[in-house]
Amino acid sequence: MIRSKKKIMALVIAICMIVSMFSGLTLSALTPTAAIDLIVGYAANDDAHSLLISDLTDAGVTGTDSNNLAAYKTAIAAAIGSAVDSQAELQGLVNAVNLAEAITVINLRASHANTTTAAELATAGVSGAVVVNNSQYSAAILGAVSLSLDTTAKIQTLVSSVNTNQATLAINTIKAYALNNNAAGLTTDFLTQAGVVGINAANLARYQAAIVALADDATLLDSTPKIQSLVSTVNSAVAAEKEAAAIAKIKVAASNDDATAITDQDLLDAGLIADSVKVANMGTHNATIANSTGYRGVIERGIPSDVDSTSKLQTIVNVVNAAIVATETSFNNALTAIKADAANDDASSLTITVINNWRISKSS
Repeated sequence: MIRSKKKIMALVIAICMIVSMFSGLTLSALTPTAAIDLIVGYAANDDAHSLLISDLTDAGVTGTDSNNLAAYKTAIAAAIGSAVDSQAELQGLVNAVNLAEAITVINLRASHANTTTAAELATAGVSGAVVVNNSQYSAAILGAVSLSLDTTAKIQTLVSSVNTNQATLAINTIKAYALNNNAAGLTTDFLTQAGVVGINAANLARYQAAIVALADDATLLDSTPKIQSLVSTVNSAVAAEKEAAAIAKIKVAASNDDATAITDQDLLDAGLIADSVKVANMGTHNATIANSTGYRGVIERGIPSDVDSTSKLQTIVNVVNAAIVATETSFNNALTAIKADAANDDASSLTITVINNWRISKSS
């Protein structure tokens, strides 16, 4: 019975699509339930030739690739309805198809010159592939005809081998920079190839200086962990300097009762959680400090000791964010109530509280 209902649903949706094509109308996106029912119908009929990428995305599936549409159709047609009747099952099917197709493509490239990217390798289930080694991966794959790269494990072995070779070359190059007392040629690519993570291009000059400072003991740069330690130390030092400068700037703003010059980047530099800082909540300065708004308003109404640490500033941002959300919620609820009364030509339920919530929220 359930299967029959799903078939009927699939038929109805198909008819709607045909009517839409001939009437010049645009069919809006399907609801997730309708999209899943449509796909279940394809599976039940062993025929998914009408499947669209949009059917999968409407069903809540991510990571679809239009190049793999034919393979999705084949997989769905071969499945039973109960194997594709949820978003999770469809996502698993798409992921499996993407994996298999990526492995097939890479295996074929062993005998056909082409560029293989880190993104493609990741899709094939490989970990640790980096963009800067794309050309080396491509060369290694082209020369691997006899290896039959038909599994993730085989491709992983090849990629890991390339990474190891490139890391050795990069580490030796970085050591040479130290020994030659000149690291001007250092790039972020060399650091990436050496296996280092957390690289900040803005700190490159500091990395170069730190490497040159080890000219007397280049053994401190003879492995990935040692170079990683150097990069992490530089990153921490730069972050600490930015934090101190940002907090000092904010303290001056509090002292002068004017936070006009304070930006969201200043708050981020002060060490605040990135997602918590909202540009829309920065607020504005007013000559009458009590009327200043947002983060700037709270900073201006405080004194330097109120804003002299990351934790205090984080508290300010959290409190302002919560207050603004509460205000917006109050406004939206009041507006909804007023609209409902207007639509029903009946304002008997309208109260002074509702009107005040709308008026106060709107003016804040």
